[in-house]
Amino acid sequence: TRGQVNGFKERFHYATGLKLDEHTYVVTDIVPVRYSKQSPGGVLVDDGSNISALANLDRIGLPLLAHFHSHPGFGRGANRPSAVDRAFQERLERGGHVAVGFIFSRDGFLRAFAGDLDRFVVEVQGSNVKKVSDNEFKIDLDDPAL
Repeated sequence: TRGQVNGFKERFHYATGLKLDEHTYVVTDIVPVRYSKQSPGGVLVDDGSNISALANLDRIGLPLLAHFHSHPGFGRGANRPSAVDRAFQERLERGGHVAVGFIFSRDGFLRAFAGDLDRFVVEVQGSNVKKVSDNEFKIDLDDPAL
């Protein structure tokens, strides 16, 4: 159940990377942010840290490609975006960012979401990754390479 997992706390990060061509971007770097609140059921990014992270990306000319956060539950249902997640995604899109949202469950399910996910083809690469659906992947967390 969300918020009830042995002291686990949600985390959040932005990601940036390279634009290879008009339609292809590759995530290469995580953009850390400070939290003003963090609990098993949610995370709130510090306003100043949020503004600074996005302004720094603009200043150096790198796109905001994604935002990642975790949900404390297990299984495919645990990584569904909440109303808060969707509202945040809508604000990013209204601001002109191409960012796709990603949510991890504790057992390695990763779901991509956006206002119109049909605009994107999301690929997650790695020997420990299996594609579950067009927007969902399972990462083998027992892979010794991790």
